[in-house]
Amino acid sequence: MPTWRSSTAFCSALSSCALLLAPPAWAQQLAVMQAGEARLEVEIVSTPEARGRGLMQREALPEARGMWFIFDNTDFHCLWMKNTPIPLSAAFVAEDGRVINLVDMDPETEYPHCASAPARFVLEVNRGWFARHGVAPGSWLLPPPH
Repeated sequence: MPTWRSSTAFCSALSSCALLLAPPAWAQQLAVMQAGEARLEVEIVSTPEARGRGLMQREALPEARGMWFIFDNTDFHCLWMKNTPIPLSAAFVAEDGRVINLVDMDPETEYPHCASAPARFVLEVNRGWFARHGVAPGSWLLPPPH
């Protein structure tokens, strides 16, 4: 399985990692990744400011879109839903791309949702997306095929 060490390495691992559309000013870029049986367009965020903003103030998230958080280190990272009006699910992901745990998050809440083991990445999607696409703890999140 691939090991992604940084946003640059992550994009190098994705053969089709390219600027697909103009991302929000605070998102670093958009890429396509494989999650279970589905392809997912993700906004890649790796700066503290971008990770802090996440999907705040978004009224909707397209079904085939998500946000890929890249953290500087592997740790018990946590998320919250402050100022986020849409229900989301998150996958905490290990350095090697394996899903550690999944959480469902209620809109506009401020309690933490945390990784159950040290994680390097988080993938946020619309609530229920993981179940609809067969992604569960132990699944691998992979770059798209060539």
